[in-house]
Amino acid sequence: MMIGIWGSRDSKVFAAFEFFVVTVCFSVLFFLSMCVYYFIIGNTIVNVSPEQHHMVIRCEFALWCILILSFLVKLPVFPFHFWLPEAHGEASTAGSMILAGVLLKLGGYGILRFALDLSAISDDLALFIIMLVCLTSAVVTVFIILMQVDFKKLIAYSSVNHMSTGALGLFIPLHDGLDGAIFLMISHGFVSCSLFMFVGVLYDRYKTRMLKHFAGLAYFMPLYSFFMSLFMFANMGLPGTSGFIGEFLLLNVTFFISFVALSILFISFFITGVYTIWHMNRLMYSPYSSITLYAYSDLTLREVFVACVFASFIIFLGIYPFLFFYFMY
Repeated sequence: MMIGIWGSRDSKVFAAFEFFVVTVCFSVLFFLSMCVYYFIIGNTIVNVSPEQHHMVIRCEFALWCILILSFLVKLPVFPFHFWLPEAHGEASTAGSMILAGVLLKLGGYGILRFALDLSAISDDLALFIIMLVCLTSAVVTVFIILMQVDFKKLIAYSSVNHMSTGALGLFIPLHDGLDGAIFLMISHGFVSCSLFMFVGVLYDRYKTRMLKHFAGLAYFMPLYSFFMSLFMFANMGLPGTSGFIGEFLLLNVTFFISFVALSILFISFFITGVYTIWHMNRLMYSPYSSITLYAYSDLTLREVFVACVFASFIIFLGIYPFLFFYFMY
């Protein structure tokens, strides 16, 4: 309803319908896999090892694949991401913030709560397939981002990139991988929500999200430029922000798994930094191009308050991450 009724553009009904159909279809797929698990095992306690119930390994692997597919669509990762840019592009600012900050994390929670407890995760072939899908998604999306002209879709594809990296950490059978993935998803909830809010701030004032219309915002919107720079630095994983902790843990744990995977992940992070600095310089610190930009105001008091809340969490988690891990365990 937040997409189809309060959306911002003409194709909002199609985007809402696509989002609804995809979500329901793969939720039904997850439900059916749980029904099959119940008929074979006799219960739905997935944290009990299937070997204790003498479950057939081939059936176990098939159920695991179905569970993984249903959750990867909800994250989402490439090539199951087709519904997310449209949903974000047509949703209102509040809808995009809820979608990025809450709903996408359901996929990660589902993997953590259900899929990881099946013993098929220890299979080398399963781990290789998941790493291939997640790394491909992380690399492909950063190149897609470089071609975006819509500011909101750029942030949406950035979400796909970060969630793909987080999904990779969930499947790495080491403790730091799980810690890094959970921390990255928590951080993404704050960073992505703040970025979508600031895209909405621009849209409220200019009625457009096309990047070509914005330049030199720092000249007449200094508060906006300050907070936007902070959130974009957090998005690229600058040390001192919450985005750095999760990415560092994932790079560290990937080093012990595969040097090739580490190289691919490093390339993804490097290009993320490239497009972040490029767009930040283009939007805020390049010479302004239109005299009409003077007609619009900086952040209001309400917008400053919300930005300060997001900035506080991002900086606090970046400086004191050990508190998060202490309460998590």
